[in-house]
Amino acid sequence: MPLHILNAPSDASLEAVARSFLAPALAKAGSAVLLCPSFQEALDAQRFLAETGSLVMGVAVTTPSAWAQERWEVWGDGRRLVDAVTRQVVCATVVEEAATRGEVASTPGTARLLADLVRQGAPWLAEAAGAPCDGVTDAERAVAALAAPYVERLSELGMVEECDATARLAGIFAGSGVSVAPLALVGFSSLTRAQRDLVRSLARAGEVCLVLPADAGPAAAPALALAGELSRGLEDVATREVPAATPAPRSAELNDLLGQLFCPDQGRHVAPTGAFGVLLPAGPAAEPELVCREVARLAGSGVSDVVVAAPDAAAAWRTLSGRLATRGASVRCQLSVPVSSLPAGRAVMAYLRGVSRLAVLAEGWPAPEPVPGRGSDVRVTVGDMSWWPPRDLSDFLLSEVSHVPAARARALDRDWRANRLLTPQAVLDQLSSEKEVGASCAQATRELLRGRIGSAASKL
Repeated sequence: MPLHILNAPSDASLEAVARSFLAPALAKAGSAVLLCPSFQEALDAQRFLAETGSLVMGVAVTTPSAWAQERWEVWGDGRRLVDAVTRQVVCATVVEEAATRGEVASTPGTARLLADLVRQGAPWLAEAAGAPCDGVTDAERAVAALAAPYVERLSELGMVEECDATARLAGIFAGSGVSVAPLALVGFSSLTRAQRDLVRSLARAGEVCLVLPADAGPAAAPALALAGELSRGLEDVATREVPAATPAPRSAELNDLLGQLFCPDQGRHVAPTGAFGVLLPAGPAAEPELVCREVARLAGSGVSDVVVAAPDAAAAWRTLSGRLATRGASVRCQLSVPVSSLPAGRAVMAYLRGVSRLAVLAEGWPAPEPVPGRGSDVRVTVGDMSWWPPRDLSDFLLSEVSHVPAARARALDRDWRANRLLTPQAVLDQLSSEKEVGASCAQATRELLRGRIGSAASKL
């Protein structure tokens, strides 16, 4: 089976792989897989395939990591893929045990280094433990040697590294007689070792296509290097050039516009496409009506979407939306405004500032001290109470963006104002409790206390 390498223009790579590989693969096998470097690019590819119509069914679009995880869940040996937190904990445990034997230094940096190593190459490091290697210091060799006990400890927990699972998939497929659908990769300039080995194995047993940019110049060097690595050891590699699509002919209006406005006599080459027209209103008051008539004309000719771009989008919305609505048009506007100008934005910013301030105060808040000779009595020392009551947090809870019922928000505000010994940690505990403020607000608070501002905002 060949490895197909398509050299296509960067702006036509999806069109090239759809026309030259996916469509024939669907006709022959009934299904195909398109792998993209990220989920965002996978979504863009899905939209493109949906627009083509004929390819929307039968083509699975995903990333190499997600594709390998799904196959491991079905055909794996039952072990779960390790998550980042568990990896760090197991690495710290392995390093601590090795430090007691004097093999490595027990530091957070050593555990992080081991975690980075095993995430990319756990199976190969475990196999090469003790083997001579040039250019590696004794300290680095000692850390790399911990990959073997790490893999063993991970297996005892019923878990496995993703790179290890990915490397095993080809053998599992061959042993189980699993046939993999034709596979295409677009937009890649690098793959991990496990992913490269898997793609090479799949190319020996089935159809694999790699799309390379034909017009990226020096920037295409990493992608070309990747193609060379994937081709190494394969007997059948087919390389094909995919020409760029022929541009649509220009309209006469655009050719006239090119000569009048874009100064071709100054040596600048401009190649506009499409059509061009001019509306000439009788005056400023006539402009909105003329624009609405043109939109109505376009809609009457079969155009389903019309975009009106204006220097002042808010003013255009005020003058056009009513007129367009009376003509039966569905209208929406996209405005860019400062977050602080929106009620929800002000509430979220107040919440972020309030929680951050309380977190700083809680770290240095004086703890209760036992009173000598008074049994279980304690002495409470009050810290800086300039934050009390937490009005900004009360305003946030009363806003819609907090998702906290108004009655509950008012009750919390009343309790906070009634407690003159209220501590920052007590407020943070309430804001982190789903029972007190609901799931959205509690999850956002916990994420914010971990320093994950973006994740905290997404919970709201």
